[in-house]
Amino acid sequence: MVKSSEAWLQDIVAQRRGRLKIFLGYAAGVGKTYRMLEEAHTRLAAGDDVVIGHVESYDRAATTDLIVGFEQIPEHLNVSQPTLVGELNVPAVIKRQPDVVLVDELAHTNAASWNKKRYQDIEEILTSGISVYTTINVQHIESLHDLVAQITGVDVQETVPDAWLKQADDIELIDIDPKVLLNRLAAGVIYPATKIARAQDHFFQLQKLTQLREIALQQSTRQLSEQNAQQGQQTRHFLVAISQSPSSDNAIRWAYRQASAFDAPWTVVHVQQSGKSLAPAVQRHMSLAKKLGAKTVILQGDHMVATLIAYIRETQVANLIIGKHVTRAWYQSGRSDIEDQILMAVPALDIQIIPNRDQVSPVQQLLTWPTRFRLSVKRREVWFAVGMIVAVTLINGLMTYVTSDNALKIMLYFVGIIFVSRFTQGYIIGLATTAVSVLLFDLLFVQPFYSLQFYQNGYGIIFLAMFVTATICWPNTDTRYD
Repeated sequence: MVKSSEAWLQDIVAQRRGRLKIFLGYAAGVGKTYRMLEEAHTRLAAGDDVVIGHVESYDRAATTDLIVGFEQIPEHLNVSQPTLVGELNVPAVIKRQPDVVLVDELAHTNAASWNKKRYQDIEEILTSGISVYTTINVQHIESLHDLVAQITGVDVQETVPDAWLKQADDIELIDIDPKVLLNRLAAGVIYPATKIARAQDHFFQLQKLTQLREIALQQSTRQLSEQNAQQGQQTRHFLVAISQSPSSDNAIRWAYRQASAFDAPWTVVHVQQSGKSLAPAVQRHMSLAKKLGAKTVILQGDHMVATLIAYIRETQVANLIIGKHVTRAWYQSGRSDIEDQILMAVPALDIQIIPNRDQVSPVQQLLTWPTRFRLSVKRREVWFAVGMIVAVTLINGLMTYVTSDNALKIMLYFVGIIFVSRFTQGYIIGLATTAVSVLLFDLLFVQPFYSLQFYQNGYGIIFLAMFVTATICWPNTDTRYD
């Protein structure tokens, strides 16, 4: 038999799926049910047909007051256990065909229904074309089960699959400060007086609630990011530029937290000079990035900034994260910061700079220098120091035929010490260069020659300054992004 146009229309309406809105919280008492009822009242006032399928008031006066005014669908009772709380009556809801039905406690396990879980009941209602408002806490999300158990010590049995939650059309985070929630608990708003002490000793502790709140924020943000991606909107992509700097670790961990919160891809990139091997520090940073789930990229290029800019343009990322030191290396004075150079080339880029929290001031470096000796030295560093000393000594020897002023000779040794201290790792090479320079200057250029008289004529203060300079000069351990 050929269907009439009216029959076809009825089939289309029957196939229309209802919309699902989830009110998400991080603990009991944050106000999920209260907020759901508030919004339901708004829709009711606007003329929508809104009914209550199942709402838990927990004898909270404010919640109970908001239930007034709604039609309540009779719940399905368990005949064998009539004292139990009634369950959502799915057939009655479908038969009633409201615009929206309120169903509290999404993760609930049914005691009197042909469906084992309440989210399965809700699935039937959505399929029938009825929209649903429901509530859930983060501890009931399946993928977060182990994490919540680790934080709270509570093994939550009732969970909802993440795949099912992803179909939600809207997730509204109900967020309050954990301290406010604890005040609500103490005031008896959440639980009766007989249960407050037990709650305070277990689940309701400030540190636990703070961590759960952070998880709820991340879950809500992740859902929004996925919805944007499904709608074809641009999603975030975090790019982390690292070097050998200790601040790279902080940048990687920060990017990981951001990428997790936005459920966004993230890439860790390092620019390696052509022909050079990867430094051990960079290898450690890359290993950390891979462990945390990042894509890692090694770029080859002699000009770090230009290579990085080319990669940013190629990948069209919108977020760059770099590590930053508080102090600037002496040889970079007068140069623009790397972030300024990149922004000039890519003005729309969002750059976030993560400082090295372990950065210490030069004064602290000076006070702690005995603990920073690296007793092992590289042969090339020794030859570099020897070459610098020999070169300065030869130049000073030639200057003897031009001038008898030792101030210039001292300054040349000073420059040599700075170069050695800055371009070798550890303090021992710089301090050894200082000691040898002092001896050579005293033996070859201070009268009487070939004798130790540096303590005369005020030279001792100058030589002490040389030792201090060698101590506070940072070794050139890497190419930094600041």
